[in-house]
Amino acid sequence: MNLKAPEQNLLAKLDAGVKLILAIVLSIIPFFCQKPSSFFVLVLFLGFLTILARVNLRTLRNSLLSYGIIVIFPYLFGFLVSWLSTRYSANALFVYEQGFSAMALRLFKLFLFWYVGTLYLHSTPLNSLVGVLDKCLYPLKKLGLPIADYLKVLMCVLETLKKSGSEVRKKFQEKKASLSGDHKSLFMLNIKGIAQTIVSFLVDSFQNLDQIQEDLSKIEAEDLYSYKLKVSKPEIMAIGCFLAINLGLYVIEAGHWL
Repeated sequence: MNLKAPEQNLLAKLDAGVKLILAIVLSIIPFFCQKPSSFFVLVLFLGFLTILARVNLRTLRNSLLSYGIIVIFPYLFGFLVSWLSTRYSANALFVYEQGFSAMALRLFKLFLFWYVGTLYLHSTPLNSLVGVLDKCLYPLKKLGLPIADYLKVLMCVLETLKKSGSEVRKKFQEKKASLSGDHKSLFMLNIKGIAQTIVSFLVDSFQNLDQIQEDLSKIEAEDLYSYKLKVSKPEIMAIGCFLAINLGLYVIEAGHWL
């Protein structure tokens, strides 16, 4: 099983644990910022990290779509329900006093939080990510919970789904290429392709249960994931850069600059 990151970049070389701590702090910083200059600096910094992580357009598109489906649509639906309830009901419980600008600012802060997570997941190999998770869940392991077994199952399932997804995508592209001149057929293929992809994932998951069980009996947790804290020059530089950004944001928010 090859669980390494497919593309090594500068962020991928950083220690996963150190990077996780920096990512957590960076993701909550937007909620403490008030001035536009602070958000401008944060956006520039995240853009710089995007370049370092070599994030492609497909990853950006998927991140935006996921954010829209998981966050924006439910948020706007709740806002619409609250507005309609306020308009057609005299119940003060339904009054929603937040204006459009405040709502947009909150959604923007949530997006920055979301995007930091996207950068971390994109730049962290799966085995290192699960290794950090294993260390974080150490207290539960001391209580007797079989955390290592759960993580082994998680790794095997993710790897199996990744292989199944690649096969389905390849077949879909081959079918699409054979219908390159038929626009109507291409449209129908795109519609059916989404459903077929979902069904294939479900079917392959059941078909591969025996293979997953066999893999679990043969391998140890150390063969799938591992993590050991590493603090070297790249980590020190990353921490220094992070502290400099935070100092700059503090100066801006305190009103000493800009």
